[in-house]
Amino acid sequence: MLWTNLISAAGEWSGFDEDWMVEIIIDSLERRNKLKDLIIKLVFKMLKGGFSDDWDKVEAYMREE
Repeated sequence: MLWTNLISAAGEWSGFDEDWMVEIIIDSLERRNKLKDLIIKLVFKMLKGGFSDDWDKVEAYMREE
């Protein structure tokens, strides 16, 4: 649900209700298993390279502030 923000440096980064987010995170962690962990790692590896340039630019900008 929130993973889509990770693949876009311009994703929505404000306005999430903290209680809702904590509930979603806890629920996700409780439903984890080895297969889900493997899928998450594989998807992250596949997507990481495609967006690293964008994240490098965001990091450089943030360091300038």
